[in-house]
Amino acid sequence: MSSNDASSHAAQIGDAGHNDLMSKKLQEINEFSSMTQSAEQIARQKSFEERIMADVHGKANRDEKFGRRLMLPNYKNNANSKENHINGDGVVREDTRLIQPKGSPLFEGQRIVHLDLKGAPPRLSYYEELFPLLRDLGTTGILMEYEDMFPFTGPQLQDIPAFNAYSKSDIKQILTLAYNNGLQVIPLIQTFGHLEYVLKLSKFADMREVPKYPQVICPSHNSTFSMLTTMIDQVVELHPGIKYLHIGCDEVYYLGDCVRCAMAMVDHKWSKTQLFLSHVVRMAKYIRQKHSGVIPLTWDDEFRDLTETELHESNVAHWVEPVVWKYTPDVAILTSEMWDKYSSVFPAVWIASAFKGATGPDKYVTDISYHLENHRSWMDIVASYSDRIHFRGIVVTGWQRYDHFSVLCELLPAGIPSLAVNLAYIQGDNKACHMSARERGVSSIDPFARYPEPVEHATAELDRCRMELTYIERDMKLAMAEVYDRHTAVEWVSTFIQPLTIRLQKLWEAKERLLTKEYWPRRPLDMLNSNSQDL
Repeated sequence: MSSNDASSHAAQIGDAGHNDLMSKKLQEINEFSSMTQSAEQIARQKSFEERIMADVHGKANRDEKFGRRLMLPNYKNNANSKENHINGDGVVREDTRLIQPKGSPLFEGQRIVHLDLKGAPPRLSYYEELFPLLRDLGTTGILMEYEDMFPFTGPQLQDIPAFNAYSKSDIKQILTLAYNNGLQVIPLIQTFGHLEYVLKLSKFADMREVPKYPQVICPSHNSTFSMLTTMIDQVVELHPGIKYLHIGCDEVYYLGDCVRCAMAMVDHKWSKTQLFLSHVVRMAKYIRQKHSGVIPLTWDDEFRDLTETELHESNVAHWVEPVVWKYTPDVAILTSEMWDKYSSVFPAVWIASAFKGATGPDKYVTDISYHLENHRSWMDIVASYSDRIHFRGIVVTGWQRYDHFSVLCELLPAGIPSLAVNLAYIQGDNKACHMSARERGVSSIDPFARYPEPVEHATAELDRCRMELTYIERDMKLAMAEVYDRHTAVEWVSTFIQPLTIRLQKLWEAKERLLTKEYWPRRPLDMLNSNSQDL
C-alpha cells in the first residue's frame, strides 16, 4: 500500500470526500451489527461513535497520512500536532496519536496489541501502515504470536516453519518498523499447550502427551527441553533487547497422561499440579538465567484452580508474570478469591482482553459492542483491585484462529474499528459507543409455494445476489492482495464465499426447476414418498 503523490490543490479538493468515504467505510465494516448485537447495545453507543468519527475526521484533516492508513488514497504526512513524545529509538517526534485522553485514563499500564500470525499473516507492506496506526491509537507495544511463521532453523527445527513463513530479514524489518513507531515487541512462543504447529509433524509425534492429539507436549520427554530451549534461543536472538517473552502455557488439556509423566510423578512424588508447575518454572528459569533481563510471561488459566500454597511452594512468581485473560463481557466471573491469591503471590499481573476473534471460530464481522463490554468489565476489575494488585499492562488480543487447525476468524483490517474504540475507552474516553447498523427486513416466504408467481417473487433477487457475490469475491481478492499472500486469500474465499456461492447455485437451480413446471399433481400430495422435485 504505497502512498500516492498528489498536488496540494487536489488534496484540498478531496479532503471532504475522503472524510465522507472514511466515515462510510468504518460504518460499512459493521453494517451487520444488528445481526450480532442487541438493539439496546447498539442504541447506547451512538454518542461515542460520533466522538470517534469526529476525532477521525479531525485527524485526517491534520494528518493526511492517517487517512491513507485507513485505505484511503492520496493522503500525505502533514501532521500539525504540537505535542512531542520519545519513540523507542530515543528520537523525539511529534505526538500524532489519534486517541488523546479526554479524561483520566481508566488504565495506566502498558497497552499491548496482540497479532496472531497462525492465520492470515500480513504482508510486510501492511506493517508499514499498521504500526503507525497502532501508535496513533495509543498502543505502546505488540505481542507477536508467530507460531509456524517464525523462521526456525537447524536440523532439529527446520521442518517447523510454514512454507510461507517470514524470513529472518522479514522479521528484522518488522522489528525496525515497530521500534521506529515507539512500539516495544513481545514475542510469544508456546512451550506447553497449543503446540499443534510442531506436534502435528511426524518428526515430533513421539513428544505428544497423548499420541492421538498434537496439542500438548510431554514435559517428561527426553527431547522436550532441548527442543523448546532451542526455539526460545532462536526467537530471542532475532529479537535483541526485548524485555518480555511470552511462553504461553494456557489450555494444557492433557497432563500426566503418558507413561513418561506417570513415571516422573511417581519418582518425584508429584501431583499433576506439581508436574505442570515444574515444567513452567523450568522453562522460565532457563530464560531468566540464559537471557538476562528477559521476563517470561504466561497465560494464567492453569493457575486459577491452584492453591496459594501450591503457587508459593513452586516459587513460580519468582520466574514469571501471569497474564489473566478473559474475553467475555462477564469478567467479574473471575472470583475475588482468585484475585486475592494473585495479589499475595505475584508482584505484578497483566490482563488480556479481546478486540476481535472471541465471538466464534468462523466469524467475519467484528461485534464491537461485545468487545467494548469486555473492556468495560475489565476496567471495573482494575478499579476494584488496583489498590492491592499492580496491573503492569493490558494485552488487547486479536485472535485469527482459535487454534492451529481452526478456520479464520475476522480478518485484522475488519477488526481495526473495534481496536480503535476499545483503546479510546481504556484511555479515558469512556462514554457509550455506537456503531451504525443498516436495518434489514426479511419478508416471510411460504416454503411450500410451488406455482410460478410466488416463486418468481421470492427469487426475484436471486440473480442479483449471485452477481453481487461474484463481485464481492473479485473485490475481496483484490483487496486482500494488498494485505495478505495468496494462500490467505484462497482460504478466506473458500471458507466464507464459496459455501454461499454453492448455496445460491442450488437455490437458483431449484428456482429454474420450479419455473419450468407446467403441470402439477392432484391432491393429496404424498409428501413422504414423492421426490420433492415432482411436487
